[in-house]
Amino acid sequence: MEREKILEKLLPIIQRTTFNKEITHLDEEDDFKNTLCMDSLDMTSLAIRCEQEFNVVFEGEELKIKKVGELIDFIQGLS
Repeated sequence: MEREKILEKLLPIIQRTTFNKEITHLDEEDDFKNTLCMDSLDMTSLAIRCEQEFNVVFEGEELKIKKVGELIDFIQGLS
């Protein structure tokens, strides 16, 4: 799947995960903790939603991923 398509699908997933509809744009350099204000519980929830949406399996990797671009790399590597 193309990076742009993944990024497009991630936006509503992150909005639902963080309950933040004010996030209207994602960039690959966005940091989950500092830019998007996500904690480890949010990251676990994000991983579950990504597993469902992209048919991938996280095995603790979601806690190592720091930026949106790293998540896209991970999804691309497994899909």
